[in-house]
Amino acid sequence: MTALYFIVWAVLVAMVTWSIATARTSVAISRLRAEMHQRIAYWQDEAAHAHDETERARAVAAQIARDTEIRAEAWKEGRNAVIAMMPLIASAQGGGTSSRVTADKGTETS
Repeated sequence: MTALYFIVWAVLVAMVTWSIATARTSVAISRLRAEMHQRIAYWQDEAAHAHDETERARAVAAQIARDTEIRAEAWKEGRNAVIAMMPLIASAQGGGTSSRVTADKGTETS
């Protein structure tokens, strides 16, 4: 009879131990899943933030490119205007210079 009690108690202890281990494992898995979801949400937010920053940087780069083109065109127009005015400036000084700048080509002639 003691052998039967021993076997019954051993089975009960095994079942309780199994239940406790299953419960602890379930809790650990739930905790790890929650942590995993938090990390996924964090990295998704970071990716969205990086995407927004990339879009802003592209917009700034495009604006800088447009501004550069506008400045280059304005400088070219300003240079051409100065070249066009050189004969007027030379004649206003009394024509004392021996060289003259032609307005259409921007080259010096003697």
